[in-house]
Amino acid sequence: MRYPFFRCRVSDLDEGDIVNVTCRRCGHSGTLTRAQLLSKVRSQKLKMNSITADTFIKNLGRNLTCWPCAKEGVFHDDYEISITPINPPPENPDVIRLKNTQLERMKGESDAKFLRRIRNA
Repeated sequence: MRYPFFRCRVSDLDEGDIVNVTCRRCGHSGTLTRAQLLSKVRSQKLKMNSITADTFIKNLGRNLTCWPCAKEGVFHDDYEISITPINPPPENPDVIRLKNTQLERMKGESDAKFLRRIRNA
């Protein structure tokens, strides 16, 4: 997920991100991946209606139907939605390069000085 929750769209989700949806009325919960949201396949007793890549995650409740509630004839948009990022965001390549140069041993540096410098880095 590249953006904060309030700005995040379905297209902004990474492959490992999971959207957790909980129905506040009956307590039914389900987890959806980006692929499931874009394919509009009914999964885990949640039906997705008119979800596109531009749909905001915070507005997903308007496009979901909880089947246990629908069987009782109750249709609502009262869902608790959160995102669980599975894969951490990639680290900046400049930071990786800086860390590698800090961990290289300098010419003529003693073992003790090298270990002290690494510990403080």
